[in-house]
Amino acid sequence: MKVIIKLFCFVPLVLFATLGYAFSGGTGTKADPYLIRNCPELQNIINFPTADFLLIDYVNCNGFDYGDGKGFMPLGNLTSPFTGKFDGNNFKISYIKINRNLQDNVGIFGVTLGAEITNVNFDNVTIIGKSYVGTLVGLAKVGTKISNVYAAASQIDTVASQVGGLVGRSEGNASVKNTIQNASVDVIVKASLENSSYVGGMLGTVTYSDVSNSHALGAVSGNYAVGGLVGRLEATTTLLNTNAQGLVNGASNVGGLVGSTSGSSHITNSYATGNVVVTYGDAGGLLGADLSGIQIDRCYATGNVESLSTSTSSDTGGLVGNFVGASGVIKNSYATGALTNNYGTTGGLVGWLSKGSVSNSYSVGRVSGTNSWAIGGLIGVHRDGGSVVSSYWDKTTSGQNGSANGVGKTTAEMHTQSTYVGWDFNSIWYWSQGQYPTLR
Repeated sequence: MKVIIKLFCFVPLVLFATLGYAFSGGTGTKADPYLIRNCPELQNIINFPTADFLLIDYVNCNGFDYGDGKGFMPLGNLTSPFTGKFDGNNFKISYIKINRNLQDNVGIFGVTLGAEITNVNFDNVTIIGKSYVGTLVGLAKVGTKISNVYAAASQIDTVASQVGGLVGRSEGNASVKNTIQNASVDVIVKASLENSSYVGGMLGTVTYSDVSNSHALGAVSGNYAVGGLVGRLEATTTLLNTNAQGLVNGASNVGGLVGSTSGSSHITNSYATGNVVVTYGDAGGLLGADLSGIQIDRCYATGNVESLSTSTSSDTGGLVGNFVGASGVIKNSYATGALTNNYGTTGGLVGWLSKGSVSNSYSVGRVSGTNSWAIGGLIGVHRDGGSVVSSYWDKTTSGQNGSANGVGKTTAEMHTQSTYVGWDFNSIWYWSQGQYPTLR
C-alpha cells in the first residue's frame, strides 16, 4: 500500500516575529545585527525593541499598512521603548505614511531610550499625529544618539504640541544628554495655529541635549514657540554649527532658528535666513523670546521679521525679539533683515532688552512701525540694567537715527574697520574693505 503524506507549512508573520526569523539575516546583536531589506522587516522591529539592526537595501513602504488602516506603526512606545541600534547604512527609506491624529509619540520610531540611530536617509514621509511627533522619532528619551540623518520631501501635520521635522521632543537629563549631529531635514512642519506649541523645523522641544552640524530647510507654522530649527530650548542645551532657512510663521514667540528658550543654553556659530511672520507676540530673526539668559555667540540672521499685530504689544528684533535675563549674553553677532512692527517695540538687533548684555554686534536692516511706541536702530527698549558695548547700527539703511542703546553710524562709517572698537578681526570677524564685517 502506498501512503501519501502531504505536509502543509504555513507560518504567519506574527509567528515569525515571535521566533525572530522575519528578517533577512542576523541575530540582533551588535556584532551580528538583524538585516532589513523591505518594509515588513522594518515594521517587525516593533517586536524586538532591544536588538540591533542594519539596513541592507532601499526600502519602499508605499502602500504599507500595519493592519489597522493607519499606515506604519511607530517603533517603540512608553512601555517598550526602542533601546537598540539602527544603522541605515546610507540606504533610503521612502513613502512611509502614518495617520494617527489621536496618538502621541508618533514617528518612524515612537519612543527611544538610550538608542542609537545613524546613517539614515528617508524621503516622502507623511506623518499625522497628536503630540510628540517627528519624522524620525516622536519622543527621544535619555541617552538617545542620532547622527548622519537626511530627510527630504516630507511633511508633518499635527494639532497639538512638541512637533519637529526630525524629533518631536529630545529629552536628556543632567547626567546623560541626548546628542543629535550631522542632521539635515527638508520637512514641512504644520501645526494648528490655534492649539499647538513648541514646533520646530527639526526639533519641537530640546532639553539636556547637544545639537551640532545640523540644519533645516522647510517651512514651519504653529502657534506658540515656533522656530525654523527648534521650537523651544530648555535646560542645558547647546546648538553648535546649526542653521535654518525656511519661512517661519506663528502667533507668539517665533524665531528664524529658535522660537523660545528656558534655562541655561547656548547658541554658537549658527544662523537663520528665513523670513519670520508673527501674529501678535514676540519674534526675532534668530530667536523669538528668551526669558532665562541664553548665551548667543557668533550668530547672525538675514531674514525679514514682520509683526501683524494691531492691538497687542509685540517685541520684534532682527536677531532677538524679547531678550530678558541677567545672565543673557549676545556677542559677536549681527542682523541684516528688515523689521516691520506696527504695534509694540522693535529694534534692528533686539526689540526689548532687559538685564542682559550685548557686545561687538551690529544691525543694518530697515526698521519701521507706524504705530509702534518704541523703535530703535539697534535696540527698541533697554530697561533694568544690562549693557550694550561696542555695538552699532547703520542709520542710513535702517532709516532710524535713534536707539535705546548702541552707536549709530552712516553706511560709509559702517564700511570702515576703525569703527568697530575692540573687535577681533584675527579670529572672529572677517574684514573686506567697503563691506560690513562678516563672521569667520
